[in-house]
Amino acid sequence: MSGACATLSEFVGIDNNETEPSFMEQEFGDSTTRFFLCDLRDLDGLRKVCNGIDIVFHPVVLKHMGICERSSSDAVNSNIIGRQNLVRVATLCDIDRLRFTSPDKAVNPTKCYGRHKTYGSGAGNGGS
Repeated sequence: MSGACATLSEFVGIDNNETEPSFMEQEFGDSTTRFFLCDLRDLDGLRKVCNGIDIVFHPVVLKHMGICERSSSDAVNSNIIGRQNLVRVATLCDIDRLRFTSPDKAVNPTKCYGRHKTYGSGAGNGGS
């Protein structure tokens, strides 16, 4: 893939909730677009879905701070373990590029969510 106008041969979307992928499949689905149910916390499932993929864009996982604070164990599993799994799978599946996106809520974190995002920001580069 080179430049901003490179041709995409296939788009694969994953989510752990069937609603959004179903809506997206109805709107964008064609022979080059596929959606799967998969949880980033499931290393084996993630590996199956990512096999043969060249580029991964990973947006925020759990982003609602109030829910993350009340469900901190699940937030850790999704935002930290899930991101680590994606880094592992990228290596195992020879994914060329792995790009993480994140809101700016990790600046000077004082809450559970901000600490997860700060930690996750270093997951792809040795945790620094």
